[in-house]
Amino acid sequence: KSREEIPDFSDRQDEIGNLSIAVRDMTNALYARIEAIESFAADVSHELKNPLTSLRSAVETLPLAKNDTSRARLMEIIQHDVKRLDRLITDISDASRLDAELARED
Repeated sequence: KSREEIPDFSDRQDEIGNLSIAVRDMTNALYARIEAIESFAADVSHELKNPLTSLRSAVETLPLAKNDTSRARLMEIIQHDVKRLDRLITDISDASRLDAELARED
């Protein structure tokens, strides 16, 4: 992604100079925010894929289980992974809500 550069008129000692500084600062803050959101999305994706992979594996293995002990163990894994996903989603929701509140305060 190319980043558009805002012309720098900050050496001007008038409204244009002040506006240039303000626009450049806001643009830099916006790019930093976009980068943080992209990083957060990548982290969330990674964190969700781990329990999903385990869950998928347990669900696919369940029909192949030969005895009740194996089935019970697979069900424990499934329940554990569902709880993990629920916790992750709650944490993500809480973080998003907090981020939105902090953004409104700025």
